[in-house]
Amino acid sequence: MSNITIVFLLLGFILLSLFTVSMINRQQMRARLINQKLGQMKRRAMDLEELSVALETLVESPRIPLLINEEAIDVLKNMVRLAPSNHFFAMQLENARQRLDELADPAKRNTPYRLMESDAAIARSQFALTETAKVIRRRQSAGFLEVAEMEAYIRDLSWANFMVKVTSNVAQGHKAVNRGDVLRAFAFYRKALEIATEGGHKDERQNQIISELGELINGKRKALSPMLMPETHYNPKEGKPSASAYPPSTAKPLNVSG
Repeated sequence: MSNITIVFLLLGFILLSLFTVSMINRQQMRARLINQKLGQMKRRAMDLEELSVALETLVESPRIPLLINEEAIDVLKNMVRLAPSNHFFAMQLENARQRLDELADPAKRNTPYRLMESDAAIARSQFALTETAKVIRRRQSAGFLEVAEMEAYIRDLSWANFMVKVTSNVAQGHKAVNRGDVLRAFAFYRKALEIATEGGHKDERQNQIISELGELINGKRKALSPMLMPETHYNPKEGKPSASAYPPSTAKPLNVSG
């Protein structure tokens, strides 16, 4: 075998080795990118599932948590497509589909619960409602929703945000009344009234809430109507003085005007 032949064989071997290493590197890179993408999608699916659960008591429309669950299913489908041998992803997808059936059940109706005990809890609820609005707008852009549907759901989310702020302040006022602190109660009720009069909602209940809050402040009623505020467990007990028993206080209500 001549020296030239040996050189060509060595060059061929080197090129083949470089090609093999390049292919391996590409496969490893692709695997890393897929795993990174799957990690992001897994977190997204979990966030959507948690969001869907939170919305069941925040919003009145049962369709909204169902839409969020559908978004989670779309994410999980893509995860299964990228990793068909991963049985955990397939199981997650099946669980999400079962939950979709539960949410679609007309007999499943949750009573709204918008009462938050702290500014932090209010902020989390408002964040959940904002994220939901983003998902709904994105699904409308993708052709899953009509514009009229999207607008109706956005109004529902806006009303939920409004009621979180009103209900939470009213409840804090009730708690203050039950402690005998009518001065602090007055401040919370006044804050709730300020929130209720801000902005405009295409919902006749807003005017009713404003009217009843005025009666609450003036001592003509103890609590809002259960139809407006079904969160009644802090309603003042019989025999407790109303917020109108004393003049306004300087107590600081929940900071929920945003």
